[in-house]
Amino acid sequence: VVHFVVHLLMLVYVVPLFGKRQQDNPELDEKRYCEVNQNLAASWFSTNPVHCLRSQKIYKHAPACTYLFMGKEHVLQVNESIGCYFCDDAGSTPRDDEDMDWREVTEAARQVADRLSTRLSFKW
Repeated sequence: VVHFVVHLLMLVYVVPLFGKRQQDNPELDEKRYCEVNQNLAASWFSTNPVHCLRSQKIYKHAPACTYLFMGKEHVLQVNESIGCYFCDDAGSTPRDDEDMDWREVTEAARQVADRLSTRLSFKW
């Protein structure tokens, strides 16, 4: 019991001495979550894969909370009812180029197959 009390007192009084001091930021303190999240893609909601899956599969939100992959912020959709406020229209890809990646993959696979067939073919 004494060990537990000493350990608890150290956690409460000694450990905080080594942490960072909280800095006052009156400008940020005045903002609401929705105002901050409109400019910042990463949030607890968009970086938590379990929350995103639950939003999509269990609660069936429309649109569901999308998991954030860095560099793919334009995929996130706004749904204020579930706390997703970020929108990046400037990063969206035009619809005409949607299949460009698939064409590049197909062409690369065709080139690899051609190289393999020439190397593996031999004359009897």
